[in-house]
Amino acid sequence: MEKNNKTTNPAANPHANQRNIKLPFAAYKGSEPYLFISYSHKDTTEVFSIIGKFHDQEYNVWYDEGIEPGIEWPEEIGKALNDASLFVVFISPDSVESENVRNEINFALKKKKPFMAIYLRETELTYGLQLQIGSKQDIKKYLLDEDSFQRKYLYSFESVFKKQNPVIYPSKPKPEQVKQETVSQPPAIPIPTPAGALKFTCDIVRRAACEKIGLSEDRQLEMKHTNAVSELRIFAEAYGEQFLACSKGKERLMVYKKESQPVFFFERGSVSELSDFLYFKNLEYLSLIFQSFSDLSPLANLPIKVLDLSCNQLSDLSPLGKMVKLTNLSLDYATYGSLTPLGDIKTLSFLSVYELSYKGFTELCSCNLPNLQTLHIPFSKLESLEGISNLPYLSWLSINDCIIFDFEEIAKLKNLTTLSITRTKCSDFSFLKELPLLKSVIADEEQKTQIIELYGEKPSFLK
Repeated sequence: MEKNNKTTNPAANPHANQRNIKLPFAAYKGSEPYLFISYSHKDTTEVFSIIGKFHDQEYNVWYDEGIEPGIEWPEEIGKALNDASLFVVFISPDSVESENVRNEINFALKKKKPFMAIYLRETELTYGLQLQIGSKQDIKKYLLDEDSFQRKYLYSFESVFKKQNPVIYPSKPKPEQVKQETVSQPPAIPIPTPAGALKFTCDIVRRAACEKIGLSEDRQLEMKHTNAVSELRIFAEAYGEQFLACSKGKERLMVYKKESQPVFFFERGSVSELSDFLYFKNLEYLSLIFQSFSDLSPLANLPIKVLDLSCNQLSDLSPLGKMVKLTNLSLDYATYGSLTPLGDIKTLSFLSVYELSYKGFTELCSCNLPNLQTLHIPFSKLESLEGISNLPYLSWLSINDCIIFDFEEIAKLKNLTTLSITRTKCSDFSFLKELPLLKSVIADEEQKTQIIELYGEKPSFLK
């Protein structure tokens, strides 16, 4: 790509001095295609590290490095964004609170720019942002190892810029040489099945693993192959990099497909039992959504950190207690006997359970979960939040679209920084005044009116 002809002196940048962070490179100002980077300045260190790699890989990158004297900020941003080839926004709790970032998102969508969201951390989007970017391409960096993250963003960049790594091909032989060589080739010999080939009960697991490590789907796998797999995602019968994410439901699954219309599944996937996963000794990230299995025993003792078992009909959750590295668990729209076994997962920091029953909520609150910081329980009918103070380390609570009549015990969550409560009726928000660390309340317009009336003005935490 064209090298940047105009450069900015980082030492003269007042924004850099204020942040005390060295600029990784000069923002691109040439005429070739480039990335526009949108981010919160509170995420500067992490974002600069990532976009530095984009630049090293010879992508042209424009980002906020400070505005030259005499240039009005909105004009500079607008021009850079209008001319960009791809809009990349880094999503975090801080960036969704940033008015500048939201304005840039709105502008990019209005201009119909190719759009990519990179999630630095687990982040609850506002209702408006969910509507705007919920179906856009995203990469959840915080769930990926570095190689997987790089592979995902390079694929997306190349689809926009048509940029590929240079490949050196041998000189083409003359036509008569091709003919002679073709005639003299021996007949193809079938490749025998390797002696160490593994036998899979659910073939979709083998095929998903083949796709993940770049092998043909008819390839027989050995332990050397399965040991190289750290992540698998199977949404009903969908798997592979072309399937980006899914919208969950009790009786159906909608899967978003790259550069195509979403795919709907109304029948459960063919993963009927989990013994095949015993082959994957290094598996850390596993999504098995809307499948046919019920027994979780084969997953016990695997090194899984992030596990999504949403939309499944599960029997006993006890095997999860033996997963000593598990930090993130999703059981959205799942059925199960009891949540009490979750008390054995001392490493659990993130839990999502859509449509949690009052019985399940009571069981959850009886668990000793010393590291649980994030709890998502939307669409739940709980009557009361009594007992939630037994989860004292919660910093993020999502109770959107719930039926709850008693909110008082939230006041005891002294570590709570974010509360998402949209479309949940609440007649008394006075408990908010008892939360000393509260930074963000994500509310609908009716709730905002109530809160503003309570405080006499719009509090800084109200989003």
